Amino acid sequence: MMLNALHKFILVTISMILVGSHSENNTEIFTNDMLHFEESDPNNHNGHAHAHHEPCGFDQSIEEMIEKDPEYEKHLKNWNQQVLPKLLEEYYEKKSRGVLPAFLSVPVVFHIVHKSSEGIGQGQNISNDKIVGQMQTFNEDFSATNSGWNDVPPRWAGIKGNPEVNFCLAEFDPQGNPTTGINRVPWDSPITTRDHINVDIKNATAWPSDKYYNIWTVPIPGTTANGGVVGWAYFPFPGTIGSAIDGCVLDYRFTDRGQKTLTHEAGHSFGLYHTFQGGCNGDDGIDDTPKQGTPTSSTGYISCNGSNWPQGAMSCGEEHMYINYMDYSRDACTVTFTQGQVDVMRAVLTGSPITLTTGVTLASRKALTDNAAIASPSCNVSI
Repeated sequence: MMLNALHKFILVTISMILVGSHSENNTEIFTNDMLHFEESDPNNHNGHAHAHHEPCGFDQSIEEMIEKDPEYEKHLKNWNQQVLPKLLEEYYEKKSRGVLPAFLSVPVVFHIVHKSSEGIGQGQNISNDKIVGQMQTFNEDFSATNSGWNDVPPRWAGIKGNPEVNFCLAEFDPQGNPTTGINRVPWDSPITTRDHINVDIKNATAWPSDKYYNIWTVPIPGTTANGGVVGWAYFPFPGTIGSAIDGCVLDYRFTDRGQKTLTHEAGHSFGLYHTFQGGCNGDDGIDDTPKQGTPTSSTGYISCNGSNWPQGAMSCGEEHMYINYMDYSRDACTVTFTQGQVDVMRAVLTGSPITLTTGVTLASRKALTDNAAIASPSCNVSI
């Protein structure tokens, strides 16, 4: 399901930036299981459209990068037509020879941006326990040890995938000094725009993003405890890898045990689009993900508990794979990537950073896994 027409992708991407407005009738904010959007009352069966918020800022990030970087459209086209096919070709060849490690390790640093008046565990200065809890969920999702993975319903059991990636809190910083992998950053300047985060904060705090997976927890402008945009990340393009902008932004209120935002955003960092990218006329570039016209969050309430999998919404002639981390769905519902998505992420993490004869440089994050033995030799998750 590869989409080769760049202009179609750009138009669809920009159209998906718009965030849904609040529904005025029969609405309820779900916060107990990390529902990052507004849904209609599950008892309301009147068939009205369900307004929702887009919890992920990835599409907006693409629009911003296109505006700022005249080469970014070329990167998008190259990704679909040259980079991803070549990375996958190399990955499958290595996999067939049995030369890839079973598990890949990635060193992680959390930058906790907070007011100088806040002690650890207060406000934006979230506790070590929350960071450790988030890391536990992150690693479970990327190792298929999360609740629900073994109980994926038969209709999707044949395509579920295990990324086999370990994320490890850094034990040594870029200068070789011991660290917990948690960098607490007092920041009293107002944070009112995304540029305050992407430019000011990141430039002041980022560790080399080709060697560490940077995660910033901040108060995202416009987001509250009830939701909004709760995170974003960037594709692994040349010019992004190794730069200060690369990494994942999380709203501090949605960073804790059981939160799946980090899992979703890391998917973007390792080369995945949303499953509904472009709607029925678009494509996420993955052969085994069902086509999906809209985010599942826009279709109504789905009751999941890790073993109960009701019929999902239909679009493009297929059922929404609402259990996929790259959809917008309830955290209680999302339990897996597909094998095709796994192959893309592992190809990005193991691919050679070479330049093709066409002049296109492959978007490899292999330096991350290469640096793991230096930055996180014990692969700690706890502190």
